[in-house]
Amino acid sequence: MTGVSSSSEESHLLVAVRDFLNVNGVPYVLVRNYEGYPDRLTGDVDLYVPLDQVVARLESLRRLIEGLGWVLAREVRRPWVLVLQAIKVESKGGRGILVFEFFDRLQWLGFEYVPFDAVVRLATMHNGFCILPPAAGYAITACHYFFWVGFLPS
Repeated sequence: MTGVSSSSEESHLLVAVRDFLNVNGVPYVLVRNYEGYPDRLTGDVDLYVPLDQVVARLESLRRLIEGLGWVLAREVRRPWVLVLQAIKVESKGGRGILVFEFFDRLQWLGFEYVPFDAVVRLATMHNGFCILPPAAGYAITACHYFFWVGFLPS
């Protein structure tokens, strides 16, 4: 999907979730599709985190999202991922939907394909977001597609 300009509503929510993770000391990395954040969104927001730390703070995260005027329309919890779909019912022309996928570290169904702590040490900052250097991001993206999707796109 090509970059889509987001309204300030989506940008504000994205930054609020990022700040929530930072304030609560939850390490995370964005591997791909972050280049335009927070002003340009390209789809859902994939975050790699120690999932147990997010789940332990889930009620506070829900309150934050809802306090910003978003409705949590869908929540999917699995041992390896937490998906939160937020909808802005009274959107002012933006896309009005933002989906966060919190993947448990860099693993697939419990199989760790890259050590999360080692990867987090490689992280740099881009527009205030914790990201991986491109070479590490490419390798992890290939693993993600191979394990989660079942093939590598061309």
